[in-house]
Amino acid sequence: MRSRCLAVVLGLLLLLVGGTQSAQAANVLTNPGFETGSLSGWTCSGGSVVSSPVRTGGYALNGAVTSSDHAQCSQTVSVQPNTA
Repeated sequence: MRSRCLAVVLGLLLLLVGGTQSAQAANVLTNPGFETGSLSGWTCSGGSVVSSPVRTGGYALNGAVTSSDHAQCSQTVSVQPNTA
């Protein structure tokens, strides 16, 4: 009985100390979905924003692929360590 109580106390201590903490962040991208109608916040090679065709929302990314470019877009995002 004593070892069972000790296990329960240790489990509660782990919860209090932060054994199961996780952070849920909002969308940290700038201009996700290109809904501003521009590429603001993105670094793109060979890309533009179009209003048709779109999957959802009012705008979409249009990649202009060439023989020397894959029309890639990227964005640097700052996050906090050990978060989900």
